[in-house]
Amino acid sequence: MMMSTNASGSSQKLVKMVTWRAILFVGLCWLLIMDRSSEACAPTFPGEDITEEDITESPVPISPVPTCLVGTTPLGSFSPTPGSTVVEGATVTLTCDASAQLDGTVATATCSAGVLSPTSLCVPTCLVGTTPYGSFSPAPGSTVLEGDTVTLTCDASAYLDGAVVTATCSSGVLSSTSLCLPCPDTTWIYDSTTDRCFKAFAATPVPGMCSKDVPCAGLAALYGAPSALAYTLNFQALV
Repeated sequence: MMMSTNASGSSQKLVKMVTWRAILFVGLCWLLIMDRSSEACAPTFPGEDITEEDITESPVPISPVPTCLVGTTPLGSFSPTPGSTVVEGATVTLTCDASAQLDGTVATATCSAGVLSPTSLCVPTCLVGTTPYGSFSPAPGSTVLEGDTVTLTCDASAYLDGAVVTATCSSGVLSSTSLCLPCPDTTWIYDSTTDRCFKAFAATPVPGMCSKDVPCAGLAALYGAPSALAYTLNFQALV
């Protein structure tokens, strides 16, 4: 009876020892697997060699989205502002300065493969102003492009003091022309055929009135003057 009791006690001790050892072994294996410092407890598969690369998933590389840097342009600016970046396919808009004008029709640039497409250029313009006793064509207030010209015409009661009647737009400034000088007043008119001002001719042309462009041969005959004098307005002085 005593031996049976001892045998039973020994069996229980053995079971407990085996159980604790199994628990300890499983715990150690779990720690080793978590630490990945040992393959002692890692699962294996017949016919396959499992590597660390197989267990650890490699990240998939992501290609960066191309962007374009917004720069500067002479005599204008882009929107968004210079120094900004825009993504692929986005557009920027060009606005010329007040003293410039778009030399073309392309005012937007598109971002493609990291590069903005070209736009038309902003070129300098000149503002047509006024001048005493004369006027420019195109009319005052108009703008002309770089290299274009404007033409000066003196009033009927004024004359050109020189020979320069055109002004050229260069770097936003119109070149100088000769000046228009007035006759004594607006009741006088300048006759370019004699290079003199004469009284008694209205400043505003009257239908049927003689001029240097429309000679009055009939009027010359009325005064008994040679027909050659019909090409001047100076009948008072020549008759």
